[in-house]
Amino acid sequence: MSPQPLSAIDGGAQEIVSREDLYRRASLLFDDLGMGGTYFPMFRDQIEANFSETAIEAWEQAAKSSVHAIPLIKRFAAVEGDTRKSDTKGQGRVSSVAFPRMGGVLHKAASKAGVRSESVIGAVELTVHAGYLASLLLFEGFGGRPIRANTEVVWNEWIPEAYRAPDEGIEAIWGVAAFQEFWQRFLEQSGMAKPARELAKQKMSPLTSSFSGLVGVGLVLAAVERESD
Repeated sequence: MSPQPLSAIDGGAQEIVSREDLYRRASLLFDDLGMGGTYFPMFRDQIEANFSETAIEAWEQAAKSSVHAIPLIKRFAAVEGDTRKSDTKGQGRVSSVAFPRMGGVLHKAASKAGVRSESVIGAVELTVHAGYLASLLLFEGFGGRPIRANTEVVWNEWIPEAYRAPDEGIEAIWGVAAFQEFWQRFLEQSGMAKPARELAKQKMSPLTSSFSGLVGVGLVLAAVERESD
């Protein structure tokens, strides 16, 4: 039997429609995965305790203002999350060794569990979008710079650098988005138990390598979609 669709996952990255939606997409605390409950109010309270209303308003405005983010995230994820193909060489990488393509890594598990490629693509979209949104909040100056006019220019700037996010930046956005828990629950609820256990152990493997690189991709997009100072 195929796993039941998860609406938040299958919807993937979407334009921000409200502040609560912004909080959910930045944190990855979706009810579909059982990650809402008490966790979401705690996240909201933490954000509102640590950032001024002015800063949160600016974050919300920056999150809604990009004409590039959603279409480019979807363009990237359509290849990165495609489980119909087994190849592991992904966009923005010179080889398949350091950060293998997520869809290729999950090819066998997804096929065995009857998971649609669109579900993995949606999870990739949400992961990149969460990293993007967290970066707009945390890194002063990202959201205030003018957005580049040309989408293709942003794409061509982004992809070669996508897997070169600085370690300190990645560490910072981990404090906003529940990347690990999101992927573990997605894999478990999709019937991909073996990859879920593999990720939980956090031992070096193609899956953990792919995941660790994917976390920083949205950060790089947030940096390159706007004009330099």
